[in-house]
Amino acid sequence: MSLQTSRRQRQRPLDPSTSALAARCPRVDVPLLSNDGRSALAYAALCAGEMAVGLLLDTNVFDLNLADHYGKTAVDWAKMNTCEAVATMLREARG
Repeated sequence: MSLQTSRRQRQRPLDPSTSALAARCPRVDVPLLSNDGRSALAYAALCAGEMAVGLLLDTNVFDLNLADHYGKTAVDWAKMNTCEAVATMLREARG
């Protein structure tokens, strides 16, 4: 069974828990972007917490400096969510 997604499915925002599962599945294209240019990592930083962000960071497929259509990176979204632990994780991963 193929886990390929259609063009229409790729444009929908990814649920953070789905993103965490996708990070462990080699047939899923994890670094998909939503219509507003946000990655699964940005969504996880905004609303999923340290575990999901850690799983996504472990994939090493995300551009940590990628800004969405609003000019925000995953670090910015973590700060907006007042989750300093996630923001710190992301800053450290950037190097």
